[in-house]
Amino acid sequence: MSAQPSAIRKSQSTLLTTEEVAERLDIPAKTVAAWRSQLRGPSYIRLGPGKRATIRYRPEAIDEFIAEMERQTNRR
Repeated sequence: MSAQPSAIRKSQSTLLTTEEVAERLDIPAKTVAAWRSQLRGPSYIRLGPGKRATIRYRPEAIDEFIAEMERQTNRR
């Protein structure tokens, strides 16, 4: 097996789990999972095929989600 380029390794190490996203947003992990199933929350990555594939989030996607929620709140 060949070594992965450092950019790929770095990208993989910065991906967040559902639990880490929940901690960053100060909400239960079940809420993040529910949002995902409703296609509502932050963008995510499915690592592999099928419904049981590992789910990860890019930190940038979380930041974008927070910014969008802030914009929606300020529109009211």
